[in-house]
Amino acid sequence: MKNTLSFYSRQICRILLGLSILLCCSCNYLDVAPPEKPTVSNGFDTEAKGLGFLLSCYSGLDAVYASQNAQPELGFSKAPSWMTDYNCQATDETIPYFGWQTTTLQMLQGNVTPSMKWTSDWTIPYTMLKQCYLFEEELAKVTASWLTPDLRNRWLGEIAFLKGFWHLYLLQYYGPIPIMESLYDANASGSDLPGRSHFDYCVDRIAQWLDEAAAVLPAKIDNTEWRRATSTICKALKARLFLYAASPIYNGSFPYPNWRNTNYETPGYGKELVSRTYDPQKWDRALAACKEALGFALNEGGCSLFGYNAASRTQDFTDIDRLMNAEGLTLDKLKIDDRTDENFLKSVMLMRYLLTTIPSDGNREFLWQMGDYMQGREVLIMPYNIIKDSNGSMQGGWVGSGATLYSIEHFYTKDGKLPEYDPEFTPKTEYFQSADLSNKNIIKLNHNREPRFYATFSFDGDQYSPIIVDGEPLTLQTRVSSLHGYAPNRGLALGGYYIKKWIQPDIRYKKADGKASFKRHFAITLRLAELYLNLAECYAALGHDAEAMDALNPIRSRAGVPELTAQMVAESGMSITEWVRSERFIELWGEMHRYYDLRRWLIAPQRMDATSFQGLNAQVPDPTFEEFNQRITLTNLGGKWHTRMYLLPIAEHEVYSNPNLEQAPGY
Repeated sequence: MKNTLSFYSRQICRILLGLSILLCCSCNYLDVAPPEKPTVSNGFDTEAKGLGFLLSCYSGLDAVYASQNAQPELGFSKAPSWMTDYNCQATDETIPYFGWQTTTLQMLQGNVTPSMKWTSDWTIPYTMLKQCYLFEEELAKVTASWLTPDLRNRWLGEIAFLKGFWHLYLLQYYGPIPIMESLYDANASGSDLPGRSHFDYCVDRIAQWLDEAAAVLPAKIDNTEWRRATSTICKALKARLFLYAASPIYNGSFPYPNWRNTNYETPGYGKELVSRTYDPQKWDRALAACKEALGFALNEGGCSLFGYNAASRTQDFTDIDRLMNAEGLTLDKLKIDDRTDENFLKSVMLMRYLLTTIPSDGNREFLWQMGDYMQGREVLIMPYNIIKDSNGSMQGGWVGSGATLYSIEHFYTKDGKLPEYDPEFTPKTEYFQSADLSNKNIIKLNHNREPRFYATFSFDGDQYSPIIVDGEPLTLQTRVSSLHGYAPNRGLALGGYYIKKWIQPDIRYKKADGKASFKRHFAITLRLAELYLNLAECYAALGHDAEAMDALNPIRSRAGVPELTAQMVAESGMSITEWVRSERFIELWGEMHRYYDLRRWLIAPQRMDATSFQGLNAQVPDPTFEEFNQRITLTNLGGKWHTRMYLLPIAEHEVYSNPNLEQAPGY
């Protein structure tokens, strides 16, 4: 018999009210009892309990963004970070270790089916939407004096935000989705449940929720409320929403032109699911939203690019100097590309501190931060054998991921140009020759690059970190198997390049006990740089090249590369759109954007084939310099793209249980 609860995850929700949080226990079963609803008397008899109920509506965020804070007792045990979640790793940015990331490898190999474990990406949002409607329903009954009109409005604004957010989360993965407008009766038949709504209808409805929330929420909050919604976050997400809606995949170029609903009809759209014609007004709408979001964030939201002086359009190293001094980190401890230029060295440190600091460190770039899931999880990407402790044991990381050669070749040179388009950079035929620096292991490809390159990647002969070995530097020896090179049955940067991004530059391993001084920093969901890049993309799409460059240049200036000029664009042979996409690739590398960008731009077939996954010849024990430094294709990684992979499939049992629900095309 078909399960009538499947669409909204077929999970038991046993609501347990405490002083600080309402916990909803979720499980996947074919037949379950309806949820037990909290009553006003035990859910809202104090403001603290009411706030706990509200915060329970945020709890799913721990499962989809955090890891330390994931709550398996709620049924939320996915607990990804960017380093372990398939939707970040299954791109052309990174090479996952073959022994790990089974879901990632299946995606890279094109083995995406409805029977795979996509359940949490579908059920967690709908479970949390159910919780939101339950909260809203019960809040309407509260008459207690502590619930002032302002407090009620703020709480309802947060619920409206979460409705918009969770639908947007689903939209990014699945395209057109069912819109949940109310708390459905647990005994409703499958035919009474909605099917997918037209993509444009979904976009408009999500925007309505975000607008509703932005009208009543504060523009900024203090650090004690760091995860709660603000009007700044609402406007930023609306800008992202409209940008995605204007992108090629949903603006006239959807790869399955005949895909439509069989039964369900969207008001005003019938059974259609995706628009078939290009609409330039979608870019106009996205541009307006991006301008509003950026302006609001810079003003009412109190945000600013970390390490950037907007008035002078130059870098600001005030916080960098303070942070380095606090850890005894002086410039003479840094060895980066044999460079002694103070601004260059500080630029590298600025970009390293960018994602490893919090507001109390002076970092006001983040609009929305999920939690301290990175505390101690840096070991997932750090190299093995960092230090020998007092017991003689080697301590270090797990090396679960490395960078592709594509990533290495698509960060800028010191002049702010892509290597293949920079006439001053070393010729491609000489990339893998020694750069003849003080460390002869450093190759020409890794020499004379921009600060973000050295803040993001590490390689043979590079100083991985200046004081990590109990106050001393660690220089990578990726050709030595007993240190940081290939060894069977352990993690490995398979392409020869390690990741530095997210590794705090002042981390130390102590010889006494082998422990590291990991610090708390946040999982980043929104930061100001994305708003600049979103705005630049809209301008480029509308043919406003000068305005697009103006939006890009704060990002470039902060990173320590020359501002983009019309002459540079003309001489490069790249369009302004290609410049925007290159800047986005570099600035947001590894921050869970590339997965979506490859799809919305319809470039995944070119970027996700077998030849996209290349690296150095690092899977050889103790290779010579010449053996190691050569380009190879990682054929055992896979690299196979199918058109159906533009959208994730819905689990088979969900489609079976709801006759109105269409499977994604091609599955």
